[in-house]
Amino acid sequence: MNHDSVYSKEKMVLKITRYLLDAQLANAEVRNEGKSALQRIQQENPPQFLLSLSYELSDERKPMATRRLAGILLMNLLDAKDATTNEHLWMSINASFRSHVKGNLLNTLGSSVPEAWHAAAQVIAKIASIEVPIKEWPQLTGSLLETAKAKEPDVKLAAFQCLVSIASSTYYHVLESHIETLFELTANAIKGDDEDVALQAIKFWCSVCDKELDLQASKIGVVCTHSRLIQRKLLSLVPMLLETLLKQQEDGIWNLAIVPIVMKSIDNNIKNYDCQLREAAIRALGSILEGPTFEKLRPTSMTDQNSRLKETTAWALGCIFKLLMKPGNWLPDISETKVEQIVNVLVESMYDSPDVAKEACGAFYCLVQSFKSFNFGSSVVTKRLSDIIYSLIQAAERTDVNIRSAAYETLNEVVICSNLAEESCEPVVSLLTSIMLKVRETTTSNDRENKGDLAMLWGVARVLIQKLSTTDFTKKRMLETEAFTMKELLKVLPCDSSTARGEAICAIGALASAIGPNFETHMLRFHKYLEAGLQNLEDYQLCSKSVGVVGDICQALGHKMLPYCKDIMRILYMDLSSDDLHLSLRPQIFSCFRDVALAIGEHFESYLVDAVEKMVLGTTDVCAQLDDSDEDMWEYDNLLKRSVFEACSCLLQALYDSLRSSQLVFPYAIKLLYLVDSVMSDDIQNYPEYIDHGSSVVTAAVKLVGDLVDAAC
Repeated sequence: MNHDSVYSKEKMVLKITRYLLDAQLANAEVRNEGKSALQRIQQENPPQFLLSLSYELSDERKPMATRRLAGILLMNLLDAKDATTNEHLWMSINASFRSHVKGNLLNTLGSSVPEAWHAAAQVIAKIASIEVPIKEWPQLTGSLLETAKAKEPDVKLAAFQCLVSIASSTYYHVLESHIETLFELTANAIKGDDEDVALQAIKFWCSVCDKELDLQASKIGVVCTHSRLIQRKLLSLVPMLLETLLKQQEDGIWNLAIVPIVMKSIDNNIKNYDCQLREAAIRALGSILEGPTFEKLRPTSMTDQNSRLKETTAWALGCIFKLLMKPGNWLPDISETKVEQIVNVLVESMYDSPDVAKEACGAFYCLVQSFKSFNFGSSVVTKRLSDIIYSLIQAAERTDVNIRSAAYETLNEVVICSNLAEESCEPVVSLLTSIMLKVRETTTSNDRENKGDLAMLWGVARVLIQKLSTTDFTKKRMLETEAFTMKELLKVLPCDSSTARGEAICAIGALASAIGPNFETHMLRFHKYLEAGLQNLEDYQLCSKSVGVVGDICQALGHKMLPYCKDIMRILYMDLSSDDLHLSLRPQIFSCFRDVALAIGEHFESYLVDAVEKMVLGTTDVCAQLDDSDEDMWEYDNLLKRSVFEACSCLLQALYDSLRSSQLVFPYAIKLLYLVDSVMSDDIQNYPEYIDHGSSVVTAAVKLVGDLVDAAC
C-alpha cells in the first residue's frame, strides 16, 4: 500500500472518530457497539488502525475525548507484557505506515493539549524501545532536540520527557553524538523560568547518571564500555546544577534538588582508573564543600528584611557548622569576634518568624555542638548564657511544636557545653528552677500536646541535673531544690504518656546519682513506679529506661538497696522468662544483676543460683536460635555473651569472701566455659576483624576465666 492510498482513507478516519466517541457514551448498547467496531477494525487491519489512531491523536480539531482514548489505545497496543510481542506487532507493519505514525506522534508533541502531547511522548518512548536497538529511527534524537528548542514550554516539556525515557533505556548510547547540544539545551532549561521544564532537564541527567551507575554495577571486574556521558560533562554539569540551589518556590519547597545527582557523579568517578576523571570528581566535591566563604554568607543576611532569606541563611549556617566543625576543631578563619557576632544574631533570630526561629535553633544546635571540648567557643556562649537561655525558653513557648522541640534540643546542648565556673553558673542553676515551674504548669493539663512538652521538659531537667552534678558548688545549689524536684517528678509517673514517664524516670536516675545514699528517703514513694516500669514489656523503651535506673540507684544506695532487691529481682526473673521480652532487654537485665550484686555484696548470695541459671541457660537457649549468617544477630550473640561474662565476673567479685557462694557457682562453670569456648572460636576464626582487645567479648571471656580460677583457689 503506498502513501497516497493511506491518505485517501478519509472516511475510515471519520469512522474511527465516531467509534471512539461511541465507546465512551453512557448508553451501554451504543458503547458496546463502538467498542466492537474498534476491535473489529484492529483485527482486520492493524496497520490502518494504528495509523488512524495516530491521526486522531495529532488532529487539534478532534474532540478531547477521542484524542484521549486514541492515546490510551496506542499505548495499550504497544505495551504488551512480552517485549517480543510488541516488537513483532510493530515491525510487521509496513515501513510507510510506521513512518507516518511516528511523524504524527512527533507533531503531537507540539499540541496545546497536555493530555495529547503527554500520550504522544509515552508512545514515542515505546516505539523507540523497539526501533532504536535495531538501528531504526536514527532521526529520533535529532527530531526531539529540535522540538526541545521550541519557545512553547509545553512543547519543550514533551520533548524532554522523551529524552528522559531514552536516557533511562538500554539504548541511551544514541545520545552520545548529541552530547554538546543536549548540555546546551538542558542548561538553558535549568536556568529558565519554567520549573516543570527545568525539572525534566535535571531528571534527564539524573537518568543518565542512574543508567551509568547501573551499567558500572553490572560490570564489576570488567572494563565498562558505556558512553560515560556524566564523566565527559562533569566539570560543566556541577557549576550549572549548583546554581539551581538559588531557585526556590514561595512556599519554601525546594523542588530543584540537585546535590544527589552531583554526589552520584562524584561517587561514579572518584575512584576511576582515569586520573583526569578522578581529578574532575575531586574538584566537583571541593566545589560543594567549599561553598561560599563565611564573609559572603555573613550574619548580616540574618537581618535582611526578607524572611525567606533569613530562614535560608540560618539553614546554610547550620549546614556549615554541621559539616565543617567538629568538637575541638574550629575553622581557622573564623575569629572569636565572628563567633560572637553569629551568637548575637542567632539569639535575635529566636524572636523572629516561626520558620526563621526554627532554623536559628537548628543552626545554634550545630554551633554549640562544636564547643563541647573547645574552650574558645564555650567562652562566647558563657558571655551570653543568660540571653541564650532566655531566648530558647521564649522559642519553646511558641505554639509550633517543631519550634518547641528544636528549642529544647538546643537548650540541652547549651547546658552541656556551658562553663560551670562559680562566677558564671547562675543561669544554669536558675534554669532548673524555671524548668520545674514549667513542669508544674504542664503536669496539670491532660492535653496530649502538653504531654509531649512534659517529656521534653524532663529531658532538659535530666541534662541539667547531670550537668549540675559535675562540680561541688553547683551540686550543692542543685540539691537545695531536691525535695521540690522529686515531688514534681513523682507527679508525672502516674500519667498515661509513656514518653513523659520514661524521661521522668531517667531524671530520677540522674537525681539519685547526684544525691547518693540519701536518695533512700525517696525510694518508699518511687519504688512502686520503678517496678511498674520494669514489668512493662509492651513498652520496651520504658522498661529499658527503668532497668537502667535500677543501676543508677544501686550505685547511689549501695547496701541501702537491699530492702527493694527481692521484688526487683523477682520482676527481672519474670521478664527473662517471658516470650514478650525484647531482644535488647536481655543483656541490660544481666548488667542489672551485676549492679545489684555490687550494691548489696554478700547479700546477693540468696539470688545467686537463680541469677546465674537465668543468664547461662537462657543465653545458651537464645543463642542456639539465632541466625549465624545474619551479621546483626552475630553481634547480638556476642553482646549477650559478653553481658553474661561481665555479670558473672562481678558476682564472683562481690561474693569473693564467701566460700559457699563459690561452690554455688561451680555447677555452672562448665556451661560458662562452653560459652567462652564458642566465643573464642567464633571471634578468632570467623570474624577476626571484630576483635577489640579493649572491650570485646573475648576480653570479658578471658577475665571471667581468671575470676573462676581465683574463686576456686
